[in-house]
Amino acid sequence: MSYWRNAFNIKGRTDCNEFWFAILSLSLMWTFIYLILFFIFGNLNEFGAKIGIGIISAILIVPNFTLLARRIRDCGSSWANAFLLYSGLLTFLLPSIIVMIISLLCYIWLFLLTIAPSKK
Repeated sequence: MSYWRNAFNIKGRTDCNEFWFAILSLSLMWTFIYLILFFIFGNLNEFGAKIGIGIISAILIVPNFTLLARRIRDCGSSWANAFLLYSGLLTFLLPSIIVMIISLLCYIWLFLLTIAPSKK
């Protein structure tokens, strides 16, 4: 899968099909991981389950960012828009309705960028 081969490649491009296939694969992987952790710990709020989720999330943060950056570049926009992915972190640091609305708008913008056709 090119997701792992290009995990640290921010300069390439990712077409729409490749991007959404990676997202689908990651969603299925997370479902499987959550099920395993649920059967092991019985509750995903247990400390061990949170540690497992945190470790996997830390491993995936760079490949997810570069995948999104390549997809945004393929759409003809600046890869720096990929930083909007982490706008949701602001809701934890500054919990207010305005920050939540701004974060939601950022996610909508990112979604629209990811479904845009490729520009060659």
